[in-house]
Amino acid sequence: MTSTPSACERLAQSRERLRQAMRDIASPPALASRQHTQQSNSFAFGWMAKLKDMPGAGLLLNIFQGWWTRQPLSLALTLATETGKVVLQPVAQRHPYGLVFGAAVVGGLLAFTRPWRWISTPALMSGLLPQLVAEVIKFVPDQSRDDPKNRE
Repeated sequence: MTSTPSACERLAQSRERLRQAMRDIASPPALASRQHTQQSNSFAFGWMAKLKDMPGAGLLLNIFQGWWTRQPLSLALTLATETGKVVLQPVAQRHPYGLVFGAAVVGGLLAFTRPWRWISTPALMSGLLPQLVAEVIKFVPDQSRDDPKNRE
């Protein structure tokens, strides 16, 4: 006979899963598990390698990756992804149709309300554009250091 856990026990289990997800984000797994993940996602990494080989695209990709790693939203999205996996995976195993229905409802609400139109484009560009230009400037070689006339 199986007994269902009480609300306090379920809350404790949920908290422990969240703690574990945050620990995994704070201290990434060893290199061996990273290599296993890379092998399982070989399509994505092959595509990324081809993109880096294109002239100019590798520079833009490096600039974007450098900018993205310093953004606070990067850590927040990583944490949200890991938390979503921990929370939604058991729900998906128990109620897959309910999860699909919920995703359809959320997608419909997003399509109906169009929240991306609420963002002011000039406000977005005034905050994002200077950061991207600063990143490009970091990767452009300084011609004044290489000029032999300036060495004297």
